[in-house]
Amino acid sequence: MGRKFYGGYRSWSFLEPNKDYKSFKLAKEVGRVPSSRVELSKVGRRGLRSLLRSTY
Repeated sequence: MGRKFYGGYRSWSFLEPNKDYKSFKLAKEVGRVPSSRVELSKVGRRGLRSLLRSTY
C-alpha cells in the first residue's frame, strides 16, 4: 500500500455553515486574559515534573 499524503480534506468539510449547522464566532484562545506566574513548592515542582514526564 502506498503512503498517503494530505489532499486538502478537513473533517466535516462536507457540512455547510448556516445550512447544516449554526455558525458562530469563537472567543480568542490566546491573549484574552493576562498571564500570571504560579509559584510551586518543592513537592509541587516534583509532581509537575512527574506529570510532564508521563504525558510527553
